[in-house]
Amino acid sequence: MKKILHLLPFILYTMFYLAVIVLEGGIENLAIIDVILLLAALLICGLGTLSNKKTFNLLGIVALFGLSFGLIKMGIENTYFMLVETKVAIAILLYYLIIFIIVKNKRVAIMNVTVIGILLLLFVPIRIQYRDGGTIEYRALSYKYIKWNTTRNDGTPLKENNLHWFPHNFHSIEYYKPVESPIVNVLTGNQEIACSKGSFYWSKTVDGVNLLSIADVFKCAVQWTYKDILTIDEDNIAKIDTPFNIRNVKYTEYKEEYENMEIDVVRPVFNEIDLNNENKTIDLTNLENGSYIITFTIYKENLYADYAFKVEVNRQ
Repeated sequence: MKKILHLLPFILYTMFYLAVIVLEGGIENLAIIDVILLLAALLICGLGTLSNKKTFNLLGIVALFGLSFGLIKMGIENTYFMLVETKVAIAILLYYLIIFIIVKNKRVAIMNVTVIGILLLLFVPIRIQYRDGGTIEYRALSYKYIKWNTTRNDGTPLKENNLHWFPHNFHSIEYYKPVESPIVNVLTGNQEIACSKGSFYWSKTVDGVNLLSIADVFKCAVQWTYKDILTIDEDNIAKIDTPFNIRNVKYTEYKEEYENMEIDVVRPVFNEIDLNNENKTIDLTNLENGSYIITFTIYKENLYADYAFKVEVNRQ
């Protein structure tokens, strides 16, 4: 009877899928490989852990580890393929832990209990949810799995899944968030808009580690997406709100046909604008009525980031 207990998970899952085939008329093609892998892993777990031979027994333990971690990962990713996968994985681990305690060969039982106990400590995660829009962190001693559900500095959504193995799994959540260049606003009169971001070479320090990121937008600034437009009707002085130094302030006339042109065809002429770097203001007095794109670069030591904003001049 005790021998059958080792194969009970395999038997139960086999009966479950046979019932699915009978009741549903088959299994979806995309799931067949997953079902075969699951049953094979359960069979190896059962036969391996049943054996008193150390080599085959350890093979069963390895198969049990691979199966359990795979189920946990699937549960974290919300695939919902095999019921609630993470809970099933923990149940299987605990099941074999109990089985090993009651087997006759105490030496093998102690080894198996020790191995399974270590696996439980290393791989069963704690779920933590952050109030940043819904980011969820699954924290275990051997890994950290992050499901980002928040926004970047520029307001675009950040929805990615990241897995970080030991020893890189003990940092704060901010350490794993992608490095971004700062938010830069431009204002004039009672208007204030956020500048669009282009190429940047920027860094941040988190948990005592300096992190660096390099990004490029392979479009000319006249083809960037601008959510807001700075309207100039009376005020001619625009202030760039940033604590960093500014250089390369230029402008070009905006034309709608630029948006549909090939990148290598767009060749707008950029002209320089005088910048007062002390108070970070630029004078738009000389711009005639029309639409313009104004570009500039902020920098700090060897770091830099390119920005641009759209201006609509409509003086009476």
